[in-house]
Amino acid sequence: MEDNSINPENKCASCGKILYGKYCSQCGEKITDPKDLSLFKFISQTLDIFSNFDSKFFRSFWYLVSRPGFLTLEYLSGRRINYRKPLQFFLIINILYFFIQPFTILNVFNTNLDSHRNEQMYSKIAGQMVSEKISIENISLQDYGAKFNSTIEKLSRSLILVNIPIYALIVFALSFRKRKYFGESLIFSIHIYSFILIITSLILFIVRLLDPAVLLNDSIMTAVIFAVLSCYLYIASGRVFAFRGINLIIKSIIFTAAFFFVLAIYRMILFLVTFYST
Repeated sequence: MEDNSINPENKCASCGKILYGKYCSQCGEKITDPKDLSLFKFISQTLDIFSNFDSKFFRSFWYLVSRPGFLTLEYLSGRRINYRKPLQFFLIINILYFFIQPFTILNVFNTNLDSHRNEQMYSKIAGQMVSEKISIENISLQDYGAKFNSTIEKLSRSLILVNIPIYALIVFALSFRKRKYFGESLIFSIHIYSFILIITSLILFIVRLLDPAVLLNDSIMTAVIFAVLSCYLYIASGRVFAFRGINLIIKSIIFTAAFFFVLAIYRMILFLVTFYST
């Protein structure tokens, strides 16, 4: 019997290129097999997707937490098939973060209207903008606050991505002699923010269980996150960018401080987007 998989007259259904195997060398399309439409094949492929998801996700999760910088180095070295793609992995972590966050009381990546008006570096301008808005629309601060807080909670889930390219620019500016492509700093930043979402969730959850009052002390929480992130970035920066000695210490501290700087910029962007959306 003739094997259609190597028949030179067999053409790819997607691009029309002559096929010489089971897959198109031009676009990667697989030769259609009627058996692929069977119920058994459909169920086995579906189960394989979930199995693959579990193995890749948990492997990526483990290495992200236990070996700082390892996932980035693997990706940049071309060893990618065993791990979740960086952005895909971050989005899954992001979903988990916003699912867990309500149980921690505090949200690092979302702040209410009162915080924007009183606790941020741009609070004076924000307060004036809000005062003018509620005056023009003849609405109470309490009613506007409820509307604002509801909107910002939804927007923060997607706008959190804004942090990554801004942070990557800072990383690139300080490491371009080691890694000359911006994309390398971007991958590093995606993994760093994936870790940040995990560790902040864990810290806030543990603190809430042990002493919820600590969550109200912004200085203590900032110090804890700074300490943990500094240690993580010390290892990750050394592994990915090959910084050494005093240079490694300085860069890891700067990278950590950059997170809080970018967070302030992100909160301002989040405020403006929410303000003009309400």
